[in-house]
Amino acid sequence: KGTEYDDEGLLKRQEYIINGGSFKKFYNRYKAISTTYATMMKRKAICEGYINLLRYFYNLEGIDLYPVICSYKNQSHVAGKALVNGAELYYDPELDHRFKNHNNYNISKEEFLRNHEIQFSRDNFDEMKNDKGKSRGR
Repeated sequence: KGTEYDDEGLLKRQEYIINGGSFKKFYNRYKAISTTYATMMKRKAICEGYINLLRYFYNLEGIDLYPVICSYKNQSHVAGKALVNGAELYYDPELDHRFKNHNNYNISKEEFLRNHEIQFSRDNFDEMKNDKGKSRGR
């Protein structure tokens, strides 16, 4: 049995946030749906969990892969980006797993932008600063 997208966990997390739950309680209660552990062992995860798993394996090989917060079909989403042998490559393992098409792995920025709109990545951090020069916090 493969890993399944955790629609139920995501819905619970979103309802909790909408209903005004505190970040600390949210973090402790619902963080598991986006972890490497949930993706590998519980076989349930959301897009961020798939990226965290891929990030774990890439980091073992000395490759820095980091999350890219984006939108996919007008919905909030997390994909990944890495610099591999001098090439900037994008990854969306959750979409590959969900649609079983492997069209979202080792792709260029141009290919990535066909279906995704980048909201935040390490590359545009300075652009995300507010007028007072402070970074937007989590």
